[in-house]
Amino acid sequence: MPRPALISDPSLSSLLARIAAEYPGLYLAGGRIRDWLLGREGRDVDLCVARGAIRLARGIANATGGAFYILDDDTDAARILYQESGLVVDLASLRGGDIISDLKARDLTINAMAVRLADVALAEPRLIDPCHGRQDLEARVVRATSEEAFRHDPVRLLRAVRLEAVLRFRIEPQTEAWIRRDASLLPNSSPERIRYELLQILATAGVANHVLRLHTLGLLASALPEVALLAGSPSSPERGAASQLEWTLAVLTGIERLETQGNWLAEEEKVLGPFSVELARYLETAICDQRTRGLLLRWAALLQRIDDVDAAHSESQAHESGGNVSGDPAAEITERFHFSAQEVNLARSTVANAQGLLRLAAKGMWDRRDLYRYFQRAIAGPIEPLLLARASQPILPGKQRPNGESLSRLASEILGHYFLHPEELVTPPTIATGADVMEWLGVEQGPVVGAVLREIREEQAMGRVSTREQARKLIRARHARAD
Repeated sequence: MPRPALISDPSLSSLLARIAAEYPGLYLAGGRIRDWLLGREGRDVDLCVARGAIRLARGIANATGGAFYILDDDTDAARILYQESGLVVDLASLRGGDIISDLKARDLTINAMAVRLADVALAEPRLIDPCHGRQDLEARVVRATSEEAFRHDPVRLLRAVRLEAVLRFRIEPQTEAWIRRDASLLPNSSPERIRYELLQILATAGVANHVLRLHTLGLLASALPEVALLAGSPSSPERGAASQLEWTLAVLTGIERLETQGNWLAEEEKVLGPFSVELARYLETAICDQRTRGLLLRWAALLQRIDDVDAAHSESQAHESGGNVSGDPAAEITERFHFSAQEVNLARSTVANAQGLLRLAAKGMWDRRDLYRYFQRAIAGPIEPLLLARASQPILPGKQRPNGESLSRLASEILGHYFLHPEELVTPPTIATGADVMEWLGVEQGPVVGAVLREIREEQAMGRVSTREQARKLIRARHARAD
């Protein structure tokens, strides 16, 4: 079967042909070459030029209608973003002054290949491959370009594991030894770059195996020391896991199963099946920078058991990282990796409210007020805690484990109210304002007004009031008795 064209998209092919004609001496390198040789559709467009990449990128952007950004003044790297198509083109000056030296200075052999941009349209462009990356692709091996590859840029340590996971390759023994040797250098990289690689690993099928791989290579201890410490934190024998880390991996496996309808158990199909389309759409919703709710759920699941780690160690780690100990480890760590405020709140809410749902299901009894209060507490995202609770339930200790039927009933009610009848408990219509409360009770603006408005909304949830007049009568009667 013939290999597809290096650039199959007609508009991209036209753009690169124009750039190649007007700016000779450019090379296309990196991930797109790797993916092309694997028969995969590449996304990256990484161009190299002998020198003056920033100046050249500015000229290309102006000529082709792209938005220009400087990535790194020191390494002479820039980016062109084409808003309409979402295409990203990165340009960088060659390290060492020529393409061979540049490729040898890259991270992994399978990323260290290039072709001349002028040859891209050829059926079989000549491959520049000084590190034998094509041979490693055929052998399905991840290999560092040199012993110093990870020391030059420690985030490459995580990238090696990511590509092993995504491509289903294996890291060869010498490279694995260098990863173990250099794992302690990872914190020298920026939190944003570490975050990107970690999330890419979490997004990959078989997520629990990949997190375990990070742990065995010593990278989990460098990137997320609090999570690595779970390996030494015993789990309850009733959980069927020797450590809190094993328990966390089991929950991640459960989350991954719940994300795919074809993997649901019979009871899960009964509860989740009627909402399969809505759930899929919800989990695919991006919160910030294309990070989806589904991916952030996996992140929260990874951090769920950190509160079981020795508090003194957690405080020490937070102090060393420049963070503040807030008593909420999931939020604290999420903030440390420079997630958005919305994502920090979502991590906090997911972990805390999953535990709340498990306790509520264990009671076996709840009413509309309980559900209304849940939606208010979980305003950052009410579905994530539900799925985390469901993934956790089968492996909780017997005394803490709610009845599966009870949790299923609770889940059905939450899903129904959220997706089918949000006006009842999620976002009930406003029937009274602060001004109304001040008029009815003869009070000024203050905490009392807010408390009364919350009281009215809870009575709405219980179905006791539905109009402004009903709310007025109820509040005046109650507060008259209180007076």
